[in-house]
Amino acid sequence: MTNDFIELYIKSSDLQSGICFGCVWAGNDFVDFLKNTDIQNKILALLASQIFLFDVFIENIDRRVEKPNLKIDKNNNTFVIFDHELAFSFLERFSFLATDNTWIKGHIFYTYLSQISKEDWDNYVEKFITKVKTIDNNFWDFVKKNIPKQWQNSGEIERINEIQKYLNTEIQNINVFEQKLKNIFSQ
Repeated sequence: MTNDFIELYIKSSDLQSGICFGCVWAGNDFVDFLKNTDIQNKILALLASQIFLFDVFIENIDRRVEKPNLKIDKNNNTFVIFDHELAFSFLERFSFLATDNTWIKGHIFYTYLSQISKEDWDNYVEKFITKVKTIDNNFWDFVKKNIPKQWQNSGEIERINEIQKYLNTEIQNINVFEQKLKNIFSQ
């Protein structure tokens, strides 16, 4: 992410003008996931919930109806997610975008997940929280060891440290975060 991209976003909100890249081609068996695409099975429903919850956890304000950053295979069995150019909005650069949490209602899975039963939703949240609790120092050591070499001496390692600090604080207060998630559709 460059400062030029941020300035472009602030001035025009035209995300199509940003330069983005990917690292793995998913193949021709995947198509764009559109707002009304039917989620037909429990595995896909669980994946949708985990993507949504992860996006809320990292404050990824960029997986929205207009730009889902998500593909689904032609058999409706799995997703491919990508393009987190506006993730981690809690970093100073994007905090202005996520301060009131209205972005959550624009998430590609918000409408679908808001229609499931409270029991299913609470179950999804509990599964997600179990995974989040596994994030520890070993995880962060692995991340820092495996980032591109050119990032290790730029300013990126400081951003990773900021992300680590923020998410570790969320994990330390996991009960508060879990309750926020369970109540997300009652707001």
